[in-house]
Amino acid sequence: MSFLYYLRAPAKRNLPQMSSVTEGKPPSPEPIFEAVWGFAVTRVLTTAVDLDVFTAIARGHHTVDDLVKDRSCSKRGLAMLLHALTALKYLVATSGGYSLSPVSAAFLSKASPHYIGAYLLHNTHESWFPWAQLADVVRGGRPARQSVHGNQPDAVFFSQLVENRLILASQRLTSSCWATSVTGRAPCGHKSCSTVRSARCGKEVRS
Repeated sequence: MSFLYYLRAPAKRNLPQMSSVTEGKPPSPEPIFEAVWGFAVTRVLTTAVDLDVFTAIARGHHTVDDLVKDRSCSKRGLAMLLHALTALKYLVATSGGYSLSPVSAAFLSKASPHYIGAYLLHNTHESWFPWAQLADVVRGGRPARQSVHGNQPDAVFFSQLVENRLILASQRLTSSCWATSVTGRAPCGHKSCSTVRSARCGKEVRS
């Protein structure tokens, strides 16, 4: 069965819902299926960011044919990717093609000042292979990769890490500003967004 099969609504998959044993119903294997296919969700999202699909759509390339030309991809492969992104709610299918969801428009398009795609790519590229070696790590008790610090620190890793952490920090501040503009009160409880940025506020604001 394909990955897209498990993205459909549970009712359409003909799989029983997770239920309590006390109700006399058998447990559902759905959490297992979701865990097994979790890696596919990461790969779909990372591939779309790597191919800059979200930015292309933000710049007016909405149809499959237009995106194929702009991104230099195969029509069959890109159509499948767009289908998966729609099922995951990163894209919205329209009569004119595809448009970005609010989350994708805010954080996955380079046209947005709040773009965090670089963090996503960095984190996935750095973590994918080491996590695939988890069984060997558990057996041998040794890390899957060489330490990024010590006698020969990885300068590239740390420069990317700092850059991406700064991006995420700016997103937290921006989120607090948005919350303040809508509710009149920042997530920390103060009424002023400037208070959130000041040293007087001891509460960390997270998006």
